[in-house]
Amino acid sequence: NKELVGYYISKNELSEKDLHDFLLQRLPDYMVPTYFVHMENFPLTANGKLDRRSLPEPEVKIGADFVKPSNRIEKKLVEIWSELLKLEKNKINIKKSFFELGGHSLHVTMLVNKIKKDFQIEISLRDIFSYQDIKSLSEFIQKADKFGYFTIQKAEIRPFYKLSAAQKRMYLLQQMNISSIAYNIPYIIQLDRETDKVKVEKIFLQLISRHESFRTSFELLGEIPVQKVHDTVTFKVEEYSIDKSEENDFRNKFSQAFDLSKAPLLKAAIVEIRGEGRLLMVDTHHIVSDGVSSGILKKEFLQLSQGEVLEPLSLQYKDYSEWQNSESQQKKKAEQEDYWLKQFREEIPALNLPVDYSRPIMQSYEGANVNYL
Repeated sequence: NKELVGYYISKNELSEKDLHDFLLQRLPDYMVPTYFVHMENFPLTANGKLDRRSLPEPEVKIGADFVKPSNRIEKKLVEIWSELLKLEKNKINIKKSFFELGGHSLHVTMLVNKIKKDFQIEISLRDIFSYQDIKSLSEFIQKADKFGYFTIQKAEIRPFYKLSAAQKRMYLLQQMNISSIAYNIPYIIQLDRETDKVKVEKIFLQLISRHESFRTSFELLGEIPVQKVHDTVTFKVEEYSIDKSEENDFRNKFSQAFDLSKAPLLKAAIVEIRGEGRLLMVDTHHIVSDGVSSGILKKEFLQLSQGEVLEPLSLQYKDYSEWQNSESQQKKKAEQEDYWLKQFREEIPALNLPVDYSRPIMQSYEGANVNYL
């Protein structure tokens, strides 16, 4: 995961908390650095510019204000934070905010799930933002109501499966504009020169076999959208050779609209940038992938490329979507729906925002890239 690091020069080293609080009053929280590094001078290149590559890696320091876990709940939370944030357990201060240590929105969702499972309590995203450090979170857990934690069960084998709420929304939006690439998730993996097409293709076939999402297509059964998991699919890795000047145009052309009725909703290409190196360009549709999934795919691709054997998966996404559509979950959904219908039973006021240009009647997703140093 990428982290924001602040490097500063001062006569004396300043408190990270003071720096964090000072910037938080002037910047949105996502722009406040996770780590701060005190330096006597910034490293410069031969022509006098900042030498970013020579900046030191940040360290999680144990200061005078460091507090260790003192009970079972705090120790368990330290283990969970260590796993999520990839930090050594002995460097986690139980009075330091989850977000100061590098936590972000995806981490919060995973943190909620792990706390529910390990402590069998009811906890929400809002609670994590209210009790940001282990000390206060531990006190909340001690007082929270207990409940039985139920794991998601494997779905019965069927020709078709129900869609999750998120999949229904994306399916509908894609059908409204079948040429849209608004829900494509493209990313790049750097390849070694000796990694050939045959090896890359073999790895992707392993990943497709492992993850049912990459063998899933979507269609209408009557008037209801459903998903179908195929036993096998055809997949080929493409190969291209381009000049450096063509890279941006190629990236734009590489992302094309997916036909949701045809699996896999995944494509990959090895791109030789003449004189530069080789890239693996990957594109998936959001209906079968997300930010966490992309990270898992990258990680497992690298593991398989190094010859590692991966543990079998106990659950697939269809198991989750079937659980979400179960009678118990639908009852909770009906309660939430009733609440929001009451909130908006009157006419909903228009939200008039100050904008630079008039909004088009139809959303277009047109935009531009601005690069700067």
